[in-house]
Amino acid sequence: MIYAAIFFSLLISLFALYILSKHDFVLTRKNIAVTKIFDVVIVSILIGGFVSRIFFAIDETRLMLFNIIPFFHIVRYQGLSLLGFVLGAVLTIFFFLKKTKAILRILDIYTISFFPIAIAVFATRGQFFNIIFQIVIVLSSIVYWLYMLRSHFRYTLRDGSLSYLSLSLISLD
Repeated sequence: MIYAAIFFSLLISLFALYILSKHDFVLTRKNIAVTKIFDVVIVSILIGGFVSRIFFAIDETRLMLFNIIPFFHIVRYQGLSLLGFVLGAVLTIFFFLKKTKAILRILDIYTISFFPIAIAVFATRGQFFNIIFQIVIVLSSIVYWLYMLRSHFRYTLRDGSLSYLSLSLISLD
């Protein structure tokens, strides 16, 4: 169930990324193609997954994860770090798009489009006894996501502020 929710939210996120990047005025004016954005997304997901596993191995108390075989054997030794994934993906995006002038706008588009994955991770985490807390977290995350969409389309916040807010919220986890 966990993997199905994350896979479904990944599909939703990629569709939202396509819609937001296709109809963004700033990206059109700066001549940034949608294919370049999707190329960077694929590379950032791969590198973010690797950095996420490194963060989990550092955080985990089992020293066997520092060996090469248990490190890559995710099925038997499960675990990833959401903060490590976000930091790895953001650093990859900065590395590949550092010459573009609209990098903070692109980070905001990535943040808005991939926030449903964070909602799915928060929703599937935990046991039955804290179901009320999970419902509150998911509902507040959906309200925050709607606020991000509204402020993105109305240009009420500066470029990059949505990414900084979301990164600070995810790092509280």
